Amino acid sequence: MCKTEVLDKFQQAREKFLGLSLESTRKSYYPQLRQQLSTIQENEKRLRLLTDNLPARISFIDAEQRYLFVNREYERVWKIPREKILGQRVETVVGPENYQKIEGAIRQALAGQRMRFEAAIVEGDGRPVWLEINYVPYTDADGNQAGFYALTQDISERKWAEEALRESEAKNRELVQYAPAGIYEFDLQRRRFVSVNHVMCEYTGYTKEEFLQLDPRSLLVEEKDQHIYDAFMREVHSGRLNPKTAEFAIRCKNGSQIIVLLNIRFFAEDGHPKRMMAVAHDITAVREAETAKQNLEVKLQETQKLEALGTLAGGMAHDFNNLLMGIQGNASLALLDIDSSHPMYQRLKNIESYVQRGVDLTRQLLGLARGGKYEVKTTDLNALVKASADMFGRTKKEIQLQYDLEDRLWPADVDKGQIEQVLLNLYINAWHAMPDGGNLVISTANVSLGETDVAPYSIPAGRYVRVSVADTGFGIDPSIRRKIFDPFFTTKGIGTGTGLGLASAYGIIKNHQGAIDVTSKVGQGSVFFFYLPASDKAVDRGRTGAEQLATGSESILLVDDESMVLEVGQQLLEALGYQVTTASSGQAAIDIYEQLNASIDLVILDMIMPQMGGSDTFDRLKTINPDVKALLSSGYSIDGQATSILNRGCNGFIQKPFTVNILAKKIREVLEG
Repeated sequence: MCKTEVLDKFQQAREKFLGLSLESTRKSYYPQLRQQLSTIQENEKRLRLLTDNLPARISFIDAEQRYLFVNREYERVWKIPREKILGQRVETVVGPENYQKIEGAIRQALAGQRMRFEAAIVEGDGRPVWLEINYVPYTDADGNQAGFYALTQDISERKWAEEALRESEAKNRELVQYAPAGIYEFDLQRRRFVSVNHVMCEYTGYTKEEFLQLDPRSLLVEEKDQHIYDAFMREVHSGRLNPKTAEFAIRCKNGSQIIVLLNIRFFAEDGHPKRMMAVAHDITAVREAETAKQNLEVKLQETQKLEALGTLAGGMAHDFNNLLMGIQGNASLALLDIDSSHPMYQRLKNIESYVQRGVDLTRQLLGLARGGKYEVKTTDLNALVKASADMFGRTKKEIQLQYDLEDRLWPADVDKGQIEQVLLNLYINAWHAMPDGGNLVISTANVSLGETDVAPYSIPAGRYVRVSVADTGFGIDPSIRRKIFDPFFTTKGIGTGTGLGLASAYGIIKNHQGAIDVTSKVGQGSVFFFYLPASDKAVDRGRTGAEQLATGSESILLVDDESMVLEVGQQLLEALGYQVTTASSGQAAIDIYEQLNASIDLVILDMIMPQMGGSDTFDRLKTINPDVKALLSSGYSIDGQATSILNRGCNGFIQKPFTVNILAKKIREVLEG
């Protein structure tokens, strides 16, 4: 259409409009306009009511970043009437700091880009809040970017809840990672670990990555534990998801083992087992302590049993010694009257030999009974060990002896004869364990034992000398390990052993305030070892010299409740040239001494007597004559009651049964001081 045509049409329309009367125009258009205006006003009222009551901030911002519309929520937030907000720039209303956080999004919205983001701002009352902001660009009828609508919601509670949840999860992760227990999670569907904490990795020695790759059955040491695990899995997959507690032996990365107590919880989804979480406590130390306690209880029971048997053996040995005293005394008397050419001489010597074997047996019984030490001296155990082992080795050529002796071994206060007996018993025991020959290693060492070390043996902590006898024999079966120190227990056939060797060794060492024990593995040999308290005194080197029968003519009062001992003792003393008076009880001895004390040079006093024993009798004799000379005689040892009597002034001690030579020597020692 050309310009002329447009002008013509405009002119026609103008003439038509001017031709209409004002009244007709009012009647035709005004009602329609009023209706439209009313509708617009009603819609605006509804829109205002809606926007003012929404819990969100709604606004329109023009291209100059000025507010052209805000709802009532803006008034509440910024504490400014909306009339004062309208026409204001965004930066002026929200403040420079808040504006910096949203400026970039505003510019993008004005460029026509729809924006949705979150921002943390400070409201008009100074309260920090989190907002979710939506910017919707608005284009006018001419297609120009006229501004944008802004819809803003306060999401502070949600954000704070999320933050609290994140903090809680972080704390929980920290707690799980460093809790005083191992914790891991296991996927029941895929049969694999999905998480593990730091402590569980420390328990097992694996890194987190290594642990998560493990087959759980590979951690279990014992086959029974693997069966328990398999049973667990079958039960879980059958739908039984009850909490469980179980104890397992776990194999660590370095090959060592620990014992863990697992508290297990199962989780399911839609009724199907999904995962398992376990809390593991390392109870290795607890179980070891329980085992140690059980071992201590066993050792205590063994000690009590041996003490009871020792008491019985001690009484038997005492009576047997008196019997041997009678036999020995009569043999000695007979030998005094004959020479070696006499037909009965050899038989009498045989009797003495048999008596000596009986004496050895009673010594073992007394050792079992812990009846004391006979003659205690500060001793170099290296020399004692070497001498006894060399003597044993000369008779057992099939045994190879090896020594590992401490260079500066501490001395010990011991009865040499008894410790030699212990060593000989251990050598013989090792020889029996190596019938085809082997190696016997004898070691000594200085050791300092602490409270933990001595707990199994009921001895005080301190300095000890350790003596070990190790063999390469067939070892000791665990089933008989606890019985080896029992009296009369032997693995040898009937008639080939008394079963007193190790029992007497146990008694002797315990009587020396020491301890004896054994370690052994079947097929790998045994190591018997004992501890003796170290002494601070110098080693007693002793004296040597030829002995001969000593005689005398002094007056002796012989006191013993056994008529057999009294009779043979009197005859032995008289054979040695002494004048003898006898008393069969303590009271009889007191009565005799009160009458004859001026003429009695020596009292030989039995220690164990009914009614008035040797201790009370000696005290009464001292009351009568403070300078009384007394020789104490007993089938028991010098320890205990005998030591107490000696400390109160008794002049000497002689062990029953004794030969005439020993008796003669002891009498002269006492009489001559």
